[in-house]
Amino acid sequence: MPEVPAGGGLKYLPPLPMNQTHPSDQELKQAYQVIKGDQIPSVPDILVSLYAELDKPEPNTRYVSELVAKDQAITGKVLKAVNSPKFGLQQPVESISQAVVLLGLGQIRNLVTAATFHSRMQARSPAAMQIWHDSLNVAEVAMHIAYHIEGLSQDEVYLTALLHDCGALLLAEKFPLYEQIHTMENEYPVALVDKEIQHLATSHTIIGYLFASHWKLPKLTCQAVYLHHALKCEGIGDDRLRAMIATIKVAHVLVKERSLPEASFSLERIQYLAYAKQELLLGDELMDELRTEVLLELD
Repeated sequence: MPEVPAGGGLKYLPPLPMNQTHPSDQELKQAYQVIKGDQIPSVPDILVSLYAELDKPEPNTRYVSELVAKDQAITGKVLKAVNSPKFGLQQPVESISQAVVLLGLGQIRNLVTAATFHSRMQARSPAAMQIWHDSLNVAEVAMHIAYHIEGLSQDEVYLTALLHDCGALLLAEKFPLYEQIHTMENEYPVALVDKEIQHLATSHTIIGYLFASHWKLPKLTCQAVYLHHALKCEGIGDDRLRAMIATIKVAHVLVKERSLPEASFSLERIQYLAYAKQELLLGDELMDELRTEVLLELD
């Protein structure tokens, strides 16, 4: 495999044990140096204002509706999502104010964040475009899985799954040869992180955590982005986090199965899926349903 340029001669750091839910300060510092900081898009003004209002003890729903409605592009994406079959609303929603009433501020926050991320992260390289396309499909499948998992919010899962590979997206844009490393995840989803650290002195999971934290996304989302390549979740004490990680892992494998139906998969990948299914108590019947019904709806 041709060498991907290492991160400026930075010191190699072995990966943290996956029962830790966030990177070390040294790992975050190295990730920032590798991408030179300017690769992370700044937090859009609409999110800064939205998060500030939602952090108040009693957010003003009218102000939230007016704030979002000012951005026609974001409004269009949010209303398209709200009116999609996944929400199952019987009547079409025609305004953000209606969406706020029907869905609540929590779901609106996630939908606006997802729409904003979609608008700001314009993938240019072929590798980045493929990663983004796969992330959209993983988000759709993960949301369907979340419907069957007690304690998980579908919109929260959708947002987290959409962002789960944002670090890979940034690396693919910065390093043309990164694609050759990232393709490892099809068969070696755990070893991929080690390979990235060996070549780049960081990984897409650490950069993803850095990005999600920079955008002030929920703690659960940041942690799931960091841990979605862990083989097992048994060392993690937070049940919701474990379920979120496992949901993204199952969705990711199903999307890859669809795009590579004739591929032979490694023992590592088989175990990766098996542990995730076990965590969620997903039976073969539901897995078959996801394969035959949900995956057919993807682009």
